[in-house]
Amino acid sequence: MTIKQDFFVNPDTRLAINRALTEVEAIEKQISGNDFFQGLANQVSIFLRILTGQANAAAFDDACQYSIQNGKEAFLGALKPGSGNEFGDWLERLAIHLYRLSLEFDLTYSPADEFPSELSSFNEFMKATVENFLPQYANQIKKLEERISLLVAKFVLNDPDLKNFRNLRQYSAEIENKFTGWEKILTNSTQKVDQLQKNLSRHEQELNFVGLADGFKSLLKKKNSQLKILRCLIAFFGILVLAPIGFEFHHITSNNINIISQWPMLAATTIPAISLVLIFLYFFRIVMRNSDSTRSQILQLELRLTLCQFVESYTKFAIEARKTNNELLNKFDAIIFSSIVGSDEKIPPTFEGAEQLMNLVKNLAPSK
Repeated sequence: MTIKQDFFVNPDTRLAINRALTEVEAIEKQISGNDFFQGLANQVSIFLRILTGQANAAAFDDACQYSIQNGKEAFLGALKPGSGNEFGDWLERLAIHLYRLSLEFDLTYSPADEFPSELSSFNEFMKATVENFLPQYANQIKKLEERISLLVAKFVLNDPDLKNFRNLRQYSAEIENKFTGWEKILTNSTQKVDQLQKNLSRHEQELNFVGLADGFKSLLKKKNSQLKILRCLIAFFGILVLAPIGFEFHHITSNNINIISQWPMLAATTIPAISLVLIFLYFFRIVMRNSDSTRSQILQLELRLTLCQFVESYTKFAIEARKTNNELLNKFDAIIFSSIVGSDEKIPPTFEGAEQLMNLVKNLAPSK
């Protein structure tokens, strides 16, 4: 943007204009017998008086930037009066500079209907009396009238702001390309965020199953320890069951006891031994049942640990597969998810294991 120059409101310029006005008014009083110079001095003094007003000076600064930026030094020089008989030449030179300001002001000042009437009178005087000027000044006036519009238009059109306006389509295309690039970046970022969200959800589900599997592993470890203790107890009570029988057999053989003839004495030791055997058998049976129960629990825990390894992927696959054929995986489910038992006769033909899996998935799925 062309920087606006505040010329006419400048104190130095205003001082120079006031000095020139004083000189012109003095010359106007001295002139006699020359209507042209009297009229010229009068019009110049009126114009200079207009420029001395603060508001008018600001208006000329706004409207006459071409003349300011291309002729302010010449204008300041024209404000300095001549000496002796040169006052006529000085008035004509000063009038030409003022005429250029007036023509440019007429072209660029807005609103046009408020153009000062004094300036209109000045313009009309210059056009009407152009032939009374010295030939070189008359030619300058005619050239001004012919070229001022073109010069001002060229000055305005060469303004960098207007050049930027002419390049608006190019700037618009560049901005559109930038927005397109930003949109692609945002789209890619959104896709990455969505992918990260999916990965996070998957990892969350995996962690849920890892936590579940860790719980099963902890229980399995306890049950294995419990099974070891129970096996030791089975061996212990097995020995206790056999101990009275062995003791009684050793007692009979070592003492050469006749079972038929000495049965009353033999009964005194045999009956307590049989009682001990029955008691030890009772505890042996209890420990054996606990051992069987623990082994069954271990089998079920191992089953659930196995299911945790593929249950997430299998549920997704099963949902997609059953969309096309609902009976496709029934037999597979019956085999894979059935409870593990000790004999072939007890293998269930139903979906007992599948129901357990579905209950597990329902419990882990977030409620809607």
